Amino acid sequence: MGQSGYSQCHPKRVFAGYPDSTFRPNQPIPRVQAIIVLAAYLKSATPAQPENLLYRYFDDAGEIPTYAKPLTAAATTRGLIVNHPEVRRFHPNRSATRAEVSAFLGEALGFHELPRSVALAGADRRVFAIAPKFVAVDSFGAGLAMVREENSAHYFINSSGQIGFPKTTGVFLLGDRFSEGLIAVGHSSQGTAGYMDRTEKTFIPLEFLRDQPYRDLGYHFGDFSEGLARIFATGSAGIGYQSKTGYINKAGQWVIQPQFDQAGDFHQQRAWISQTNVDRWGYGYIDSTGNQIVEPRFLEVRNFSNDRAWVNSDWQWGCVNLTGDWVIQPRFLEVRDFSNDRAWVKFEEKWGCINSAGDWVIQPQFQDVGEFSQDLAPARLSLESKWGYINRSGAWVIQPQFEMAGGFSDGWALVSQSEQRMFIDSAGQVGLRIDPAIAEVKPFSEGLAAVGFRISYEPDQPNFRWGYINKQGQLVIQPQVLANAASFVEGFAPVQLDDTWILEGRGCDGMGGPGEWVWVLTGGKWGYLANPLKSGN
Repeated sequence: MGQSGYSQCHPKRVFAGYPDSTFRPNQPIPRVQAIIVLAAYLKSATPAQPENLLYRYFDDAGEIPTYAKPLTAAATTRGLIVNHPEVRRFHPNRSATRAEVSAFLGEALGFHELPRSVALAGADRRVFAIAPKFVAVDSFGAGLAMVREENSAHYFINSSGQIGFPKTTGVFLLGDRFSEGLIAVGHSSQGTAGYMDRTEKTFIPLEFLRDQPYRDLGYHFGDFSEGLARIFATGSAGIGYQSKTGYINKAGQWVIQPQFDQAGDFHQQRAWISQTNVDRWGYGYIDSTGNQIVEPRFLEVRNFSNDRAWVNSDWQWGCVNLTGDWVIQPRFLEVRDFSNDRAWVKFEEKWGCINSAGDWVIQPQFQDVGEFSQDLAPARLSLESKWGYINRSGAWVIQPQFEMAGGFSDGWALVSQSEQRMFIDSAGQVGLRIDPAIAEVKPFSEGLAAVGFRISYEPDQPNFRWGYINKQGQLVIQPQVLANAASFVEGFAPVQLDDTWILEGRGCDGMGGPGEWVWVLTGGKWGYLANPLKSGN
């Protein structure tokens, strides 16, 4: 053996040997010893009650030698143990393979070999469909996702990670989504802002921005709704208005001049507005020509739907029709929007459900209630009672028995019973019990749920490593270096890497094709994973 290496390690108690003072240089090293050597060298802090922590993470914690438990617990909280796919078994006394030692070293040194497409256990495959290079991302919608790179403007990418919009030179985003086929953009070659369609063949310039007094103002460009878009203008009082909102049509012309302190989008040819006057300040409604239909007299208002809108009068909520007449008298403390002719309302400190006529469908009786999904809503009768699930008539379908209950997504709801988290189906049957080693879990979407394994309690540092499980509880995407993970939408999930080094394919297909692999510091960048359950991934 190398006498120099030993002479350096032994006095520093990094690799000191066994409790009986022997070193046993030719004996294979168990996994537990490989881990505690790294933890000792890194001076990892030992958590309180290390034995309890180990039993919480590993089913075979009793096999860990007593002398090794403090440093093994320290290594566990630091995320040094690579233990997949058997996340609940450490196998402490099994000889460590060279690959396992390399994996432990990789965790300790922050080296994570994560190319664009990496083979995992068995036939599983993690596909980094879009490389992590963004500082801000959004989920995909209609085939596009908004992203931003460091020191760049926002833009949309397509499912190949290529620029999807805008492609035209000199065009940059001013809006954050398409509405009625259009989005607000700046156009440097046109010398003005306007609205552009997704094909970039249609551009509606706002010509009024070239003229006084408009060209000296600042603007926020809203979305189109019912053919009109809100334009918020900010300027000096000397031009007649300051921080006012008006509306333009799809020809880029003012239909309603900037005059409102606040304003919403049009729904059923009505938009809520607020105006300051000498008598009182409040919210009302205008029609699509700018005529005042309901004078600004309410404390709060909502958008119209099905010929009615929630309004708050003297701290009580009620409903008005399109002309401002009461159809449901104000008497509720809190309200939620109507859906399928039903709305949750809070009356005398209890939640119940009414129809659009204001009649009780479910009598007010619940302390807390969630929204309906799959025709079921989580509810509880008091702060001391358990959660269950009711149907749209208010009858219990799943009896109260849970300390926590979430809404249904992808056929399952996340609940907690006797400190055991699990997913249940709409009949209340357990579909999957959550492994206690999983610290955080998100709802299922497209057959996968993001799960987080705690690695640290340190502030300003990633506290979890995220992966994804399927409905059998199997780790389909391993928790390696993901600091954040969102749900899958349209086959892709935004994920954020630790501030760490990864091996990235340059000019290759990610599957060993022509090109080269280079080490890249991610700096906590975001990218996208493709759903491995989808065909073709």
